[in-house]
Amino acid sequence: MRLKDIEGKLKSEHNSQTVPDVLQRAKKAPINKLLDGQTPLKAFDKHTAVRLLWCVMLLLVTAVLATFAIAMLPGGAKDEVAVCYVNVKVESGGETVVYGIVVENYETVSVFVKERQNQTVIAQNLQKRGYSLQSAINDVCEQKEGDRITICVLGKDVSADFANAVKDMFSPYAANTSVNDSAVIFELKDFLGSDKTDVGALIDEYVTKFQQ
Repeated sequence: MRLKDIEGKLKSEHNSQTVPDVLQRAKKAPINKLLDGQTPLKAFDKHTAVRLLWCVMLLLVTAVLATFAIAMLPGGAKDEVAVCYVNVKVESGGETVVYGIVVENYETVSVFVKERQNQTVIAQNLQKRGYSLQSAINDVCEQKEGDRITICVLGKDVSADFANAVKDMFSPYAANTSVNDSAVIFELKDFLGSDKTDVGALIDEYVTKFQQ
């Protein structure tokens, strides 16, 4: 075969090949159709559009269920308030007075009750809600030399450090401190007339009883 014939054949083969029209393909791509303002149903073929719609609906349902689940959690997404009960026995001049104090976040009084005087049940709400614990104690408990004060703190995860902090509020008259003492829990159940055994449930019942 002559060189000229070979060149002619190569040129003929080259001219017969078609180059893909990239621009036209790009224009037909669904994403570009969307950018051009077409609706999803027009930009995508029918089956693809339906699949996309199902995916969107599934994501929306998942988001709604997640939000509902968070809202149903105890306390929701809010910060949990630490609540404890402080039992204070004041022995003074031959008399014994027992106070019960429910404290929120180890600082603010929710309920301050004069429970007993000697063997008599008083059950008097002293209306100290919202006071700081120190201020409420100063208002209610007139301490004097010779007084003997015993403190017990009941609550979930309550520490001896808080019991000692309450003791310092009575210093130098406070004598003993304890945490979740079984005898005090029994006394609280007896005072409320409750058969509950959980300390948290007893505190809730106490607050409900005296905030009415």
